[in-house]
Amino acid sequence: MLVRLERMPIPEFDGVFNFGKEMDSLFSDFLLPSIVGSASYPSLNIADKGDEILLTAALPGVRKEDLKIAVHDGVLEISGERKATELPEKARWIRSELASGSFSRSLTLPRDINQDKLAAELKNGILTVVLPKREQAKPREIAIQ
Repeated sequence: MLVRLERMPIPEFDGVFNFGKEMDSLFSDFLLPSIVGSASYPSLNIADKGDEILLTAALPGVRKEDLKIAVHDGVLEISGERKATELPEKARWIRSELASGSFSRSLTLPRDINQDKLAAELKNGILTVVLPKREQAKPREIAIQ
């Protein structure tokens, strides 16, 4: 059976009692960015729907104006900037885990993608890019004679 012990406040020993919390905070701040993710590398999901490929990227807090999507030489590049959360006046951060800064992600497109008909939408922090396949690459049903 676990029993939680509450310590009595003794000002002379606050530094000793808080040492564990301070160490946890130090290592948490050091390791957390690798666990939470990075502003420079948005997470992606890619699904093949048969006649098109659907790419979704998690971009919370990114505005459409701060986002750029380009295709060049068979490479799709998603880049932009996630603005830092502003600290309200007369406030100080206790913890700040929201990533900010520039990000970029490049993917080589399959040859069967029709690069002229790509479409993108940003809604509620999720970027959706539709990559339609060329007609000859779409699955077809063959009639049996």
